[in-house]
Amino acid sequence: MIPIRVIQLITPVAEHFSLIDTRWILETMQGNESVQSIPAGVRITLIFRENGTFSGVAPANQYTGIYTHTGQVISFSGIEPTSRVGSHAWYDIEEQYLSSLRDTRLFEIRDEFLHLMDEHQRTLLTFRADGVFT
Repeated sequence: MIPIRVIQLITPVAEHFSLIDTRWILETMQGNESVQSIPAGVRITLIFRENGTFSGVAPANQYTGIYTHTGQVISFSGIEPTSRVGSHAWYDIEEQYLSSLRDTRLFEIRDEFLHLMDEHQRTLLTFRADGVFT
């Protein structure tokens, strides 16, 4: 009798992230001339809800608003920062971030990354999925 060795190959299944109810963490933001990494100690989040609202935490404030999307077209409106104690040093980063949200017209999810783009398909903000938020 010849021994037979059975080998089973297991390929990890890639997670599929949904725009809705996923906590997105900002990784990079398009600056005036180049892509900027988010400084250490700064965490910016974004969560989309099925009811058409979104919320998150920016460097100095929490924020909320309304979004609409059809296919890969998306728009943000009514962005309302909620005052909280925060460092004035982060206000410029926060304002640039919120301005980029207002300028967003398209989105794409590739792997675990969410790319928010302007009307010319230039990436303004890149987020990494950080799990499902319920």
